[in-house]
Amino acid sequence: MEAGRNVRLADNPEILKCSALVGGDLLADTIPAMNKVAPFLWFNDNAEEAAEFYLSVFQHARKLDELRSKGVGPWPAGKIATITIELEGQEMVFLNGGPAHQLNPAFSFFIRCDSQEEIDSYWDKLIEGGKAMACGWLTDCFGLCWQIVPRNIGELISHPKSHGSHDEDDQDGLARTGSRRARKLRALSSQNALAGLRLVRS
Repeated sequence: MEAGRNVRLADNPEILKCSALVGGDLLADTIPAMNKVAPFLWFNDNAEEAAEFYLSVFQHARKLDELRSKGVGPWPAGKIATITIELEGQEMVFLNGGPAHQLNPAFSFFIRCDSQEEIDSYWDKLIEGGKAMACGWLTDCFGLCWQIVPRNIGELISHPKSHGSHDEDDQDGLARTGSRRARKLRALSSQNALAGLRLVRS
């Protein structure tokens, strides 16, 4: 597919099948080509609320498109079927697909941060109503997983001392990731580079 080209739904039988899921009205028009590859995420019935939440978290964010039901298909009239947003240049589509499938840690977004303040800011916003996981991961209130890490995460992981033994506090800290992980990011030092991967509740 050429960049910037509009894709006619009628030209692709697989898209025809998908269009039936979202009410069939997609057949009357075309979909503008955006990112060549973009995640398409399945939510129960709160895709619009999730999109609004993420738009409020990221500084460079915008809504690109939405498709509302006209009373055809599984959605009531006026309900969002799909909504497309862009976060920091990454397009993503959210579907109100019902309870058949749930988000899980097999898929996560990776946020590279340039400062302690940026790490803290994303963590505190995304953790609200969600839960912490190990090593800078969290699950937000919509079930979507995020990794919030220093931009130089590869350097930290490859540090010679990042794979050494850890005392009991280190091991406990990895399991109790929390909103003040950033306080431990002073451990970007060579004493324990791996500590830069975690947040520890005090």
